[in-house]
Amino acid sequence: MGTAGYMSPEQIRGEPVDARSDVFALGSVLYEMLCGQRAFRGATPAETMSAILKEDPPELAEGGRQIPAVLDRIVRRCLEKRPEERFQSARDVAFALEAVSAAASSVALTGRERSWPPSAMAAVIALAVLAVAAVALLAVRHRSAPPASFRQLTFRRGVVHSARFAPDGQSAVYAASWEGEPARLYVSRIGSPEVTALAVPPANVLAVSASGEIALTLATRWLVGQWPLRGTLARVPLAGGAPRELLEDVDWADWAPDGKSMAVVHAVGGRVRLEYPIGHVLHVTEGWISHPRISPDGDLVAFLDHPTEGDDGSVLVVDQAGRKTTISAGWASLQGLVWHPTRREVWFSGSPAGGNTSIWAVTLSGRQRLVSQAPARLIVHDMSRAGQLLLTREYLKAGVIGLGAGLPRERDYSWFDWTSVVDISADGTTMLLSEGGGTVQMVPWLYLRKMDGAPAARIGEGGKAWFSPDGKWVLSNDTQQLLLIPIGPGSERRIDRDHISRYQEARWFPDGTRIVFAGSETGGEIRLYVQDVAGGGPRAVGPEGLRLPARLSNPVSPDGTWITAVDAGKYVLHPLNGENARELVGLQPADQPILWADYGRILYVFQAEGLPARVYRLDVRTGRREPWKQILPPDPAGILGFPSFVLTPDQRSYAYSYARQLSELFAAEGLD
Repeated sequence: MGTAGYMSPEQIRGEPVDARSDVFALGSVLYEMLCGQRAFRGATPAETMSAILKEDPPELAEGGRQIPAVLDRIVRRCLEKRPEERFQSARDVAFALEAVSAAASSVALTGRERSWPPSAMAAVIALAVLAVAAVALLAVRHRSAPPASFRQLTFRRGVVHSARFAPDGQSAVYAASWEGEPARLYVSRIGSPEVTALAVPPANVLAVSASGEIALTLATRWLVGQWPLRGTLARVPLAGGAPRELLEDVDWADWAPDGKSMAVVHAVGGRVRLEYPIGHVLHVTEGWISHPRISPDGDLVAFLDHPTEGDDGSVLVVDQAGRKTTISAGWASLQGLVWHPTRREVWFSGSPAGGNTSIWAVTLSGRQRLVSQAPARLIVHDMSRAGQLLLTREYLKAGVIGLGAGLPRERDYSWFDWTSVVDISADGTTMLLSEGGGTVQMVPWLYLRKMDGAPAARIGEGGKAWFSPDGKWVLSNDTQQLLLIPIGPGSERRIDRDHISRYQEARWFPDGTRIVFAGSETGGEIRLYVQDVAGGGPRAVGPEGLRLPARLSNPVSPDGTWITAVDAGKYVLHPLNGENARELVGLQPADQPILWADYGRILYVFQAEGLPARVYRLDVRTGRREPWKQILPPDPAGILGFPSFVLTPDQRSYAYSYARQLSELFAAEGLD
């Protein structure tokens, strides 16, 4: 366990820790005692942890403080980012401080001329006493802290989507996809390896009421770029029976303590909203919402709010009047949330800088602490009335598979632990890869990689990027900036943002002199803008609410006169001459447009849901649809879905991203 301001870098990253993490914490305390401020500061716990990872603490002598240089060196050695560069134990720190205090005392006793003021000598002696006390305290802590116990409940290869305790608190109901099969429901008795499959259709478990009724989603589909399994909300007795359908397009749900009403995350009209009870809207977002859990007294709903496609976000609580409070913010990854049965805390799984998620606890006033971590992702699922925790240990990886021009077969182009393909060159020889896992921490890195298998070359930062029509530039965008990155010689160029406060998607015009992007001004709605890359500000086009399709590589027509856009969940062709837009017909709900071909007559669409995924060739004039390709990695176990698919204009080369999660379910005790 740990408090954000005193955690070591390796502890934040979820790496193995030893006595040197205690040295870092001790150094943080010593620093604070000497200057009255924490060594690492941020507006939120996540920002504080980011500072620990990336920044050095201010000089102890700042502001005229009379701190001996030798003391500053000791404290800074405690706060080294790399464990091997610190003191190796708190006892070593105590020895160093005792030596300094002995020297200071000697100066005072012999009456020699003093270079240290009395206040500095007193501080040295006091710190030495503190360090000795810390050695004893840490020794007692390591001897007396009872270890948590873990009982493994699943052993097959695949992903556990969700898990809940049965009313008796001794059985777990969970949804799992084993060996690439659809998600099904199982029941395991804690302490027994035996498993019972429930006689219900493929589904995802969302909640189990006190009376033993399961809330689940049927006909689930994985949402590309996100995490929920969206489907039709239904209820079914744990003892068995036919599910009764309640509501379509539901991602998450939780039973109220009375077992009668529910909180749901419901997709409506291109937005996602939190409802409690069903129909009463408490929160709406253009991002996504996950893991809503109702408090033990039924008054509050805690949930994770994700503003973008990724799983970054904040922990919020909302009452039934819609009054929201953010109790923890700034997380690079958030997954899983439960209420402690005493209602003192909300527990969740998070990572401040990407990579492995650890288990955290936060009070309603925002006081936060680390509960548990491991060199893997720990995801909380449920907590019993007795404080027993259901959690999964997960290994998460994203990779890229593709077929280059003239190559005989597909190959895997994955680079680090979370590789995704964002674009492919027109000649099919080069891919743009984004690497966003724990290896790179906060900001994704952009790479060029030849499809002949040559090593990837890093060119910059960004999670979304597109080759220019002439292949000489890359347009990279995050939520705050558009950037032009040269493929060859040259310098990066920032696109003038003018009055734009947030970007969503950006693409090139076919002539390469202009870009179109979806963005918003401060306090304004999302809309489309056109901007010259040579200079000048953006110009709004079309009505508010229009946005660019997330996967379509060429939304602008070859002659630059119309743009493919999304309006309230529907795909439209929007003319730039001011005429009315017309809806693009012939698309199915699961279709994701990826490429226009044949001068706007053929649209290639990707259906990422299910295994295998499929690409179709759609004639938009006639509505005729033809299968073009099926997508399935050689090993389907744990495949969550396919975040992206890119295709060259001649359709000879392609690449796709896959996300894989391998889970093991545990029941844990003693983590409190």
